Amino acid sequence: MGWRIFLDRGGTFTDVVAEDEHGVRHVAKLLSAPRDGSDPLLSATADRQVDELRIGTTVATNALLERTGERVLLLTTRGFGDLLEIASQDRPEIFALCIEKRQLLHAAVAEVDERVLVDGSVERALDEDAVVRAAEGFDHVAVLFLHSWSHPAHELLAERLLTDAGVAHVTLSHRVAPQIGAVARGDTTTADAYLTPLLRASVSRAAAAHRRVLCMQSSGGLTSAEHFSGKDAILSGPAGGVVACRQVARLTGVAKMIGLDMGGTSTDVCRYDGSFERVYESITAGVRLRTPMLNIVTVAAGGGSVLAERDGRYEVGPASAGADPGPACYGRGGPATVTDANLVLGRL
Repeated sequence: MGWRIFLDRGGTFTDVVAEDEHGVRHVAKLLSAPRDGSDPLLSATADRQVDELRIGTTVATNALLERTGERVLLLTTRGFGDLLEIASQDRPEIFALCIEKRQLLHAAVAEVDERVLVDGSVERALDEDAVVRAAEGFDHVAVLFLHSWSHPAHELLAERLLTDAGVAHVTLSHRVAPQIGAVARGDTTTADAYLTPLLRASVSRAAAAHRRVLCMQSSGGLTSAEHFSGKDAILSGPAGGVVACRQVARLTGVAKMIGLDMGGTSTDVCRYDGSFERVYESITAGVRLRTPMLNIVTVAAGGGSVLAERDGRYEVGPASAGADPGPACYGRGGPATVTDANLVLGRL
């Protein structure tokens, strides 16, 4: 038997718990982005025979909160380019005098001729030349065609055309969220296109170095590294905390528990009452996602969240000082953060 290594990669620190071939447990904490450019996933597993590597990560969570994902083109049916901007017209703050529109994840939208009716019949064929022209200058494309859940052929054809044209990553709405409801399906598709390339890049080298790599999903379950996708990783790291809450509840005999997980970029809160609470459609960081998740509330207020003065008042986040330079009190020239405020107030 070789080593079994379990990693939780946050925006600032990567925490490691490992069991060696003799069953002895080891614990370590690494910077997620050290100045020497080394990869903490590889550093934690170097020079060891690793039988199993399990990864929980907030890479997708932090990218969504800070809006640092990939540059994505939304390709959609002609006439529906503003569908995700209009969305459901919900007004969460109904008495607010100044309405701030939500920030969309896609950098641009392109409409192409094609039309499938609700019964799956084709009213207008896909304009293949328009698909290729629209994607020029983009490496990541999210495809949202109307009623593709009923008739996916147009999206599949668009994927083939885009891949042949050299687009690196194509996300199809019928594959990501194959249900009726174009707004929720579209939001989930753009989120997946926005986050999956970052996520795969963060685990690909570790997956190439070890034969068995499993990743924690937002639902609390595990999947192989090659099937790890952005839409299922929004709460990957925090989901591990919920699973831990259940185990602590069992060990201590506590029936009900509130979990609070404050990292460098985000703070996550969950509730455990004898069973996992799951949701199948949620709004995280202003993005509607249709995918199974544990019921976790996450906000961009971690220890490394940057303090700034805007319009005469202090605000926290969503930007984070990260691992490098980190908070000002790290002594690396970093900005003022929540951690620094706690230090000045005498709490640290």
